[in-house]
Amino acid sequence: MPGSPPHVVIALYAALALIVLAAAAWDMRTGKIPNLLTFPAMLAFVAAHAALSGLPGLWLSLAGLGAGLTFLLVPHLFGYLGAGDVKLMAVVGAGLGVSALLTVFLFTSIAGGAHIMLHLWLSPAPPPADPDAPPAPKTPRRRKRRGGVGAAHAGGALAARGWDQYG
Repeated sequence: MPGSPPHVVIALYAALALIVLAAAAWDMRTGKIPNLLTFPAMLAFVAAHAALSGLPGLWLSLAGLGAGLTFLLVPHLFGYLGAGDVKLMAVVGAGLGVSALLTVFLFTSIAGGAHIMLHLWLSPAPPPADPDAPPAPKTPRRRKRRGGVGAAHAGGALAARGWDQYG
């Protein structure tokens, strides 16, 4: 947002921080990121950029929104991420613009990897299999809850913002 007063830029970054932290908390608790949080946030950031910077701000925000959707769409289509995670990355793209999204994606990937390593480290080891036991009957696999990826998005967005600010 070139030309915007510093306090307005800080307010937009603070709003984005609150949104990603709320999404992370919601995701950690329920395993989902609600549309009630993501869709209004997308609209608010696109409108704010358009109001502050006119047509260039609108295009910057829409490009970030589209890039955010695109970055995580393939993992979602293969079942690795939920749709809320994709929409949250679109919110971050709409808030920061397409130029910051690659840095956000990098830091989100690092935070996600750290989250997985911590989860594996804290999870108990499965009990050893009894070689004399009969094979268990096949049961339909149920989809496991994918909770907590929102925390990686929040960490990535905040770390990228800090990197950009204090680099």
